[in-house]
Amino acid sequence: MTLKYYEYSILSDASLFDNKLLLLRGISGSGKSTLAALIAKRFNFLHFEADMYFIKDGVYTFDATKIPLAHKWCRESTKKALKEGKSVVVSNTFTQIWELACYFEIAKRNSIKCQVIKCMGQFKNIHNVPESALDKMAYRWQDYIHEIEYHPSDSQGA
Repeated sequence: MTLKYYEYSILSDASLFDNKLLLLRGISGSGKSTLAALIAKRFNFLHFEADMYFIKDGVYTFDATKIPLAHKWCRESTKKALKEGKSVVVSNTFTQIWELACYFEIAKRNSIKCQVIKCMGQFKNIHNVPESALDKMAYRWQDYIHEIEYHPSDSQGA
C-alpha cells in the first residue's frame, strides 16, 4: 500500500526528514517547488531544481537547449551539498525512473537515506509550460513503487 499525505500534513511526519535526500517528483503544476521551499525553510534543507539554472538576476529565462546543463548543475549541487553534510530536497519532474537513478547512486555513495515523494497537486504551472508538454509528461510517467504520494489542496495555493 502506498503511503499518502493530504494537505501539508506531510510536514508533521518528522521521520521523513531523517532522510538526507528528498526527491520530489510530479508534472509541472503539481506543487513540487512549493513543498520543496517549505521543507527547505522548516527543516533547514538546501533546495535544488533544474529550473533554478535558468534564473539570472531574479529573471527566469528558459532555454530548451540548456536542459542537460541545468540537470547537470542540479546533480552537482546536490552532490556537493551532501558531501558537506547538508540535507537536500530536489524538485524536478522525474517522469521516468531512470531520471531518479543518478540521485539514488549519489545517496548510495554517501551512505545516506533517500525518499521519493510524488506530488499530485493540480495547480497552474508557474513557468507557463504548454498543455501539449504537460500531456507528454503525463504520457511518459512511470510510477516508482517506493514513493510516497502527496496530495495538496487547491486552497493551499502553489
